[in-house]
Amino acid sequence: MPSRRRWNFNKYLVDRRGRVVARFGAGNEPDASELTQKLEAVLCCRSVRTRTYVPVVSAGRIPPRLQGDLGELSALAWLADQGAEVFLPIGHSRDIDLIAIFGEKVLRVQVKTSTVVLRNRRYEVTLATRGGNQSWNGLVKRFSSERCDYLFVHVGDGRRWFIPSAVVDGGSAMIVGGPKYAAFEVDRGRSLSVLAEQRLARLADSGGVPERSKGSDCKSDGSAFAGSNPAPAIASLHLL
Repeated sequence: MPSRRRWNFNKYLVDRRGRVVARFGAGNEPDASELTQKLEAVLCCRSVRTRTYVPVVSAGRIPPRLQGDLGELSALAWLADQGAEVFLPIGHSRDIDLIAIFGEKVLRVQVKTSTVVLRNRRYEVTLATRGGNQSWNGLVKRFSSERCDYLFVHVGDGRRWFIPSAVVDGGSAMIVGGPKYAAFEVDRGRSLSVLAEQRLARLADSGGVPERSKGSDCKSDGSAFAGSNPAPAIASLHLL
């Protein structure tokens, strides 16, 4: 990228890794379509390594990082549909994936997804954070209701839940799909396998795949997501 700068009002677009991905001259207005389109592309697709491809989804197996991204996108869309202002924390947090604001109430939302099916169409959702592969330092961080306000869970068949953290039992795993959390089930989304196939197809067309962080705060395979009942009105979301 050329280093010459003609004026101090040049604008630089930096991705999540601190790399300059675009430069705009002083004549480019902040709301110019050329600038906003590039900005949206960087925000929507986490840092992308070109010409790197994930395996195709087979036998119900979805790459864990992709599954986590799909969960966050589903949560973001659902919260926005309920009238919330939704924000992404800067950097990566093991406890908070999204910030949702309903009026004067600010909610810390943790997103979980799962494809681990049990009997009677129930799903096991992993809550503890273990990290991954060589980056794991051996410490397991169990779930605590003090570190977030809500869990948004999306499971393999598309069902979704929005559960107050105060009612979640256990710090390592939970079971959804039964009567225990039925009151917090929201409208059904698309199955994770369908979402994954669509996402991979789009990424293949663009020449890369999104890459999540690889620290001890990486999510494990079994996180959660769900929904088959009509979405409740904002007033009945059991906001704490």
